[in-house]
Amino acid sequence: MRIFVDTNVIVYSRDRRSAEKRDKARDWLRYLAERQWAVVNLQVVNEVADVLLRRSGMAEDEIRQECDALLALGDATVGTEEIALAWRIRERFGFRWWDCLIIAAALILECSHLVSEDLQHGQAIGKLKVIDPFRTTPDALLQAS
Repeated sequence: MRIFVDTNVIVYSRDRRSAEKRDKARDWLRYLAERQWAVVNLQVVNEVADVLLRRSGMAEDEIRQECDALLALGDATVGTEEIALAWRIRERFGFRWWDCLIIAAALILECSHLVSEDLQHGQAIGKLKVIDPFRTTPDALLQAS
């Protein structure tokens, strides 16, 4: 199983303001990492770097290490294939552009699920199913599969 992890889940796993969301995001990341199911691309790594640099108060070296660790989950670039598919997704669903790129990447990387707070839980986009990590547990995903 391959599950694409959206930027917001990774950022919430470092959030000091919301312990509940932080803990749930960490549970998801741990669960996916233990099974080697987690997938990201360079867009996610770059978005995480940007958010953490602007908002986290973390040292730059720590942010760099965190982003380097994310590269183990994937380093696919956003290319013309992703952009073309993202435009088709936008035309059909009307999602924000960055979400369209994430969805396109997840589809191209043959992920079965996208873990994201930004989209409707349970929604199917082609063969991709959206999971809101704050509405369900990782165990529920395994039971449903």
